[in-house]
Amino acid sequence: MATRRQLLNRLVAVGGLSLAPGRRRGGELQAAADDDDLMGRAFAFRDAAIASGDQPYGAVVVKDGQVVGEGPSRVIVDGDTGFGGPLNVLHMVESLVQMGAAGVILEDQTWPKRCGHMRGKSVVPMEEHVAKIRAAVDVRDRLKESFIITARTDARGPLGIDEAIRRGIAYREAGASIIFVEAPESEEELRRIASEIPGLKTVNNIEGGKTPILPLERAHELGFVSVGFVLTGLYAAARAIQQAYQHLLEHGTSQGLEERMMSFEEFGEVVGLEEKYALDEKFAAEEAG
Repeated sequence: MATRRQLLNRLVAVGGLSLAPGRRRGGELQAAADDDDLMGRAFAFRDAAIASGDQPYGAVVVKDGQVVGEGPSRVIVDGDTGFGGPLNVLHMVESLVQMGAAGVILEDQTWPKRCGHMRGKSVVPMEEHVAKIRAAVDVRDRLKESFIITARTDARGPLGIDEAIRRGIAYREAGASIIFVEAPESEEELRRIASEIPGLKTVNNIEGGKTPILPLERAHELGFVSVGFVLTGLYAAARAIQQAYQHLLEHGTSQGLEERMMSFEEFGEVVGLEEKYALDEKFAAEEAG
Protein backbone atom coordinates (compact mmCIF):
# COMPACT_ATOMS: atom_id res chain seq x y z
CA MET A 1 0.00 0.00 0.00
CA ALA A 2 1.35 3.43 -0.93
CA THR A 3 2.26 5.86 1.85
CA ARG A 4 0.46 9.19 2.08
CA ARG A 5 3.50 11.05 0.76
CA GLN A 6 3.74 8.60 -2.16
CA LEU A 7 0.09 9.30 -2.90
CA LEU A 8 0.77 13.04 -2.93
CA ASN A 9 3.85 12.57 -5.07
CA ARG A 10 1.84 10.43 -7.48
CA LEU A 11 -0.77 13.17 -7.81
CA VAL A 12 1.93 15.63 -8.77
CA ALA A 13 3.71 13.18 -11.08
CA VAL A 14 0.60 12.41 -13.13
CA GLY A 15 -0.66 16.00 -13.01
CA GLY A 16 -3.65 15.00 -10.93
CA LEU A 17 -5.77 16.69 -8.33
CA SER A 18 -7.03 15.48 -4.99
CA LEU A 19 -10.72 16.31 -4.60
CA ALA A 20 -11.42 16.99 -0.93
CA PRO A 21 -15.03 17.16 0.26
CA GLY A 22 -15.72 18.21 3.83
CA ARG A 23 -17.34 15.54 5.99
CA ARG A 24 -18.67 15.94 9.50
CA ARG A 25 -20.19 12.61 10.52
CA GLY A 26 -19.11 9.00 10.31
CA GLY A 27 -21.98 8.26 7.94
CA GLU A 28 -20.77 10.88 5.50
CA LEU A 29 -17.33 9.29 5.51
CA GLN A 30 -18.75 5.81 5.08
CA ALA A 31 -20.95 6.91 2.18
CA ALA A 32 -17.84 7.82 0.22
CA ALA A 33 -15.53 5.16 1.63
CA ASP A 34 -15.36 3.19 -1.62
CA ASP A 35 -14.32 6.21 -3.68
CA ASP A 36 -10.52 6.11 -3.66
CA ASP A 37 -10.26 9.44 -5.49
CA LEU A 38 -11.61 11.42 -2.54
CA MET A 39 -9.44 12.77 0.26
CA GLY A 40 -11.78 13.36 3.18
CA ARG A 41 -11.42 16.33 5.51
CA ALA A 42 -12.98 15.68 8.90
CA PHE A 43 -14.01 18.84 10.71
CA ALA A 44 -14.35 19.06 14.47
CA PHE A 45 -17.19 20.74 16.34
CA ARG A 46 -15.52 23.48 18.35
CA ASP A 47 -18.29 24.15 20.87
CA ALA A 48 -17.43 20.93 22.69
CA ALA A 49 -13.72 21.75 22.48
CA ILE A 50 -14.22 25.13 24.17
CA ALA A 51 -16.08 23.50 27.05
CA SER A 52 -13.47 20.84 27.72
CA GLY A 53 -11.19 22.96 29.90
CA ASP A 54 -7.47 22.39 30.08
CA GLN A 55 -7.36 19.91 27.19
CA PRO A 56 -9.56 21.48 24.49
CA TYR A 57 -8.01 19.33 21.80
CA GLY A 58 -9.47 16.31 23.61
CA ALA A 59 -12.91 16.92 22.14
CA VAL A 60 -11.42 17.01 18.67
CA VAL A 61 -9.55 13.78 19.27
CA VAL A 62 -12.64 11.97 20.51
CA LYS A 63 -14.86 13.12 17.67
CA ASP A 64 -12.33 12.61 14.91
CA GLY A 65 -11.26 9.33 16.45
CA GLN A 66 -14.74 8.09 15.70
CA VAL A 67 -14.65 9.47 12.18
CA VAL A 68 -11.24 8.02 11.38
CA GLY A 69 -12.33 4.63 12.66
CA GLU A 70 -15.51 4.53 10.59
CA GLY A 71 -14.42 6.08 7.32
CA PRO A 72 -11.72 5.71 4.70
CA SER A 73 -8.11 5.83 5.83
CA ARG A 74 -7.24 9.10 4.09
CA VAL A 75 -8.73 11.58 6.52
CA ILE A 76 -7.24 15.03 7.03
CA VAL A 77 -8.38 16.43 10.40
CA ASP A 78 -9.06 20.14 10.80
CA GLY A 79 -7.00 21.06 13.85
CA ASP A 80 -8.17 24.70 13.75
CA THR A 81 -5.59 26.89 15.57
CA GLY A 82 -4.07 23.96 17.46
CA PHE A 83 -6.05 24.81 20.62
CA GLY A 84 -3.13 26.41 22.42
CA GLY A 85 0.60 26.75 21.94
CA PRO A 86 3.21 24.44 20.39
CA LEU A 87 2.93 21.91 23.25
CA ASN A 88 -0.82 21.61 22.68
CA VAL A 89 -0.18 21.07 18.97
CA LEU A 90 2.45 18.47 19.82
CA HIS A 91 0.00 16.51 21.97
CA MET A 92 -2.86 16.82 19.47
CA VAL A 93 -0.80 15.66 16.50
CA GLU A 94 0.63 12.74 18.47
CA SER A 95 -2.94 11.67 19.28
CA LEU A 96 -4.05 12.02 15.65
CA VAL A 97 -1.11 9.94 14.42
CA GLN A 98 -1.93 7.23 16.94
CA MET A 99 -5.55 7.17 15.72
CA GLY A 100 -4.50 6.72 12.11
CA ALA A 101 -5.33 10.13 10.70
CA ALA A 102 -3.52 10.94 7.46
CA GLY A 103 -2.86 14.57 8.33
CA VAL A 104 -3.90 17.78 10.04
CA ILE A 105 -4.74 21.36 9.05
CA LEU A 106 -3.40 24.13 11.29
CA GLU A 107 -4.38 27.79 10.81
CA ASP A 108 -3.07 31.13 12.04
CA GLN A 109 -6.29 32.82 13.15
CA THR A 110 -6.73 34.23 16.63
CA TRP A 111 -9.10 32.41 18.98
CA PRO A 112 -12.07 32.21 18.85
CA LYS A 113 -11.72 31.73 15.12
CA ARG A 114 -14.23 32.23 12.31
CA CYS A 115 -15.06 30.62 9.02
CA GLY A 116 -12.37 31.66 6.57
CA HIS A 117 -14.85 33.49 4.33
CA MET A 118 -16.44 35.57 7.11
CA ARG A 119 -15.54 39.19 7.80
CA GLY A 120 -13.88 40.35 11.00
CA LYS A 121 -11.05 37.80 11.09
CA SER A 122 -7.70 38.41 12.75
CA VAL A 123 -4.46 36.42 12.76
CA VAL A 124 -1.66 35.74 15.23
CA PRO A 125 1.92 36.89 14.54
CA MET A 126 3.53 34.77 11.84
CA GLU A 127 6.29 33.55 14.17
CA GLU A 128 3.70 32.16 16.60
CA HIS A 129 2.20 29.95 13.91
CA VAL A 130 5.62 28.93 12.62
CA ALA A 131 6.35 27.52 16.08
CA LYS A 132 3.14 25.46 15.98
CA ILE A 133 3.99 24.08 12.55
CA ARG A 134 7.46 23.11 13.76
CA ALA A 135 5.86 21.25 16.66
CA ALA A 136 3.67 19.31 14.25
CA VAL A 137 6.67 18.61 12.02
CA ASP A 138 8.56 17.26 15.03
CA VAL A 139 5.81 14.69 15.59
CA ARG A 140 5.70 13.81 11.89
CA ASP A 141 9.44 13.25 11.75
CA ARG A 142 9.41 11.11 14.90
CA LEU A 143 6.24 9.07 14.44
CA LYS A 144 4.93 9.08 10.87
CA GLU A 145 6.92 10.47 7.97
CA SER A 146 3.89 10.29 5.68
CA PHE A 147 1.69 12.47 7.93
CA ILE A 148 0.44 15.48 5.93
CA ILE A 149 0.69 18.87 7.63
CA THR A 150 -1.38 21.54 5.90
CA ALA A 151 -0.51 25.06 7.04
CA ARG A 152 -3.35 27.51 6.54
CA THR A 153 -3.14 31.28 6.65
CA ASP A 154 -6.13 33.60 6.98
CA ALA A 155 -4.03 36.73 6.51
CA ARG A 156 -5.55 37.61 3.11
CA GLY A 157 -8.62 39.23 4.65
CA PRO A 158 -7.13 41.38 7.43
CA LEU A 159 -3.61 41.97 6.04
CA GLY A 160 -3.75 41.51 2.26
CA ILE A 161 -2.49 39.05 -0.33
CA ASP A 162 1.19 40.02 -0.04
CA GLU A 163 1.25 39.15 3.66
CA ALA A 164 -0.66 35.93 3.03
CA ILE A 165 1.96 34.87 0.48
CA ARG A 166 4.80 35.87 2.83
CA ARG A 167 3.29 33.65 5.51
CA GLY A 168 2.75 30.79 3.09
CA ILE A 169 6.45 30.86 2.21
CA ALA A 170 7.44 30.91 5.89
CA TYR A 171 5.12 28.04 6.76
CA ARG A 172 6.56 25.99 3.92
CA GLU A 173 10.08 26.69 5.18
CA ALA A 174 8.96 25.54 8.64
CA GLY A 175 8.21 22.11 7.16
CA ALA A 176 4.52 22.12 6.19
CA SER A 177 3.59 19.56 3.54
CA ILE A 178 0.91 21.70 1.88
CA ILE A 179 0.17 25.44 2.00
CA PHE A 180 -3.41 26.67 2.17
CA VAL A 181 -4.08 30.40 1.69
CA GLU A 182 -7.71 30.88 2.70
CA ALA A 183 -10.16 33.12 0.84
CA PRO A 184 -8.18 34.64 -2.06
CA GLU A 185 -10.50 36.98 -3.93
CA SER A 186 -9.61 36.61 -7.61
CA GLU A 187 -8.07 34.26 -10.14
CA GLU A 188 -5.03 36.56 -10.24
CA GLU A 189 -4.54 36.06 -6.51
CA LEU A 190 -4.85 32.30 -6.99
CA ARG A 191 -2.21 32.50 -9.71
CA ARG A 192 0.15 34.40 -7.43
CA ILE A 193 -0.33 31.93 -4.59
CA ALA A 194 0.41 28.98 -6.85
CA SER A 195 3.45 30.59 -8.48
CA GLU A 196 5.08 32.46 -5.58
CA ILE A 197 4.78 29.92 -2.75
CA PRO A 198 7.01 26.87 -3.24
CA GLY A 199 5.80 23.31 -2.82
CA LEU A 200 2.29 21.91 -2.81
CA LYS A 201 -0.76 24.17 -2.51
CA THR A 202 -4.45 23.60 -1.91
CA VAL A 203 -7.44 25.84 -2.59
CA ASN A 204 -10.75 25.92 -0.74
CA ASN A 205 -14.07 26.43 -2.53
CA ILE A 206 -17.04 27.83 -0.62
CA GLU A 207 -20.18 28.33 -2.68
CA GLY A 208 -21.07 32.01 -2.27
CA GLY A 209 -17.73 32.74 -0.59
CA LYS A 210 -14.89 35.08 -1.53
CA THR A 211 -12.90 32.76 -3.79
CA PRO A 212 -13.94 32.23 -7.42
CA ILE A 213 -14.79 28.57 -8.00
CA LEU A 214 -12.73 27.47 -10.96
CA PRO A 215 -13.10 24.28 -13.01
CA LEU A 216 -10.79 21.57 -11.70
CA GLU A 217 -8.80 21.71 -14.92
CA ARG A 218 -8.07 25.41 -14.38
CA ALA A 219 -7.06 24.88 -10.75
CA HIS A 220 -4.68 22.19 -11.97
CA GLU A 221 -3.26 24.49 -14.63
CA LEU A 222 -2.58 27.14 -11.99
CA GLY A 223 -0.64 24.60 -9.92
CA PHE A 224 -2.91 23.42 -7.11
CA VAL A 225 -2.76 19.75 -6.09
CA SER A 226 -5.90 19.69 -3.96
CA VAL A 227 -9.29 21.39 -4.30
CA GLY A 228 -11.63 21.45 -1.32
CA PHE A 229 -15.41 21.55 -1.55
CA VAL A 230 -15.80 21.58 2.19
CA LEU A 231 -19.37 22.89 2.55
CA THR A 232 -20.93 21.56 -0.65
CA GLY A 233 -22.39 18.51 1.06
CA LEU A 234 -23.64 20.50 4.04
CA TYR A 235 -25.31 23.11 1.86
CA ALA A 236 -26.91 20.43 -0.31
CA ALA A 237 -28.13 18.53 2.76
CA ALA A 238 -29.54 21.70 4.33
CA ARG A 239 -31.52 22.46 1.16
CA ALA A 240 -32.78 18.86 0.99
CA ILE A 241 -33.93 18.96 4.63
CA GLN A 242 -35.62 22.32 4.09
CA GLN A 243 -37.50 20.99 1.07
CA ALA A 244 -38.47 17.79 2.82
CA TYR A 245 -39.94 19.62 5.82
CA GLN A 246 -41.72 22.08 3.54
CA HIS A 247 -43.27 19.11 1.74
CA LEU A 248 -44.45 17.69 5.06
CA LEU A 249 -46.02 21.01 6.02
CA GLU A 250 -47.82 21.35 2.71
CA HIS A 251 -48.94 17.74 2.20
CA GLY A 252 -49.00 16.20 5.66
CA THR A 253 -47.18 13.12 4.39
CA SER A 254 -43.77 12.04 3.12
CA GLN A 255 -45.35 10.42 0.08
CA GLY A 256 -43.87 12.02 -3.01
CA LEU A 257 -40.42 12.36 -1.47
CA GLU A 258 -39.30 8.81 -2.12
CA GLU A 259 -37.13 9.60 -5.14
CA ARG A 260 -35.26 12.25 -3.15
CA MET A 261 -34.62 10.04 -0.13
CA MET A 262 -32.53 7.02 0.75
CA SER A 263 -34.57 3.97 1.58
CA PHE A 264 -34.29 2.24 4.96
CA GLU A 265 -32.23 -0.50 3.31
CA GLU A 266 -29.91 1.93 1.54
CA PHE A 267 -29.23 3.88 4.72
CA GLY A 268 -28.62 0.63 6.57
CA GLU A 269 -25.91 -0.21 4.06
CA VAL A 270 -24.27 3.17 4.54
CA VAL A 271 -24.04 2.84 8.33
CA GLY A 272 -23.15 -0.88 8.26
CA LEU A 273 -26.34 -2.15 9.86
CA GLU A 274 -25.81 -5.78 8.86
CA GLU A 275 -22.39 -5.76 10.54
CA LYS A 276 -23.99 -4.38 13.70
CA TYR A 277 -26.65 -7.10 13.57
CA ALA A 278 -23.93 -9.73 13.23
CA LEU A 279 -22.03 -8.40 16.24
CA ASP A 280 -25.20 -8.26 18.29
CA GLU A 281 -26.08 -11.85 17.39
CA LYS A 282 -22.52 -13.00 18.13
CA PHE A 283 -22.47 -11.62 21.66
CA ALA A 284 -26.06 -12.69 22.30
CA ALA A 285 -25.10 -16.26 21.38
CA GLU A 286 -22.03 -16.15 23.64
CA GLU A 287 -24.13 -14.85 26.53
CA ALA A 288 -26.71 -17.60 26.00
CA GLY A 289 -23.97 -20.22 25.85
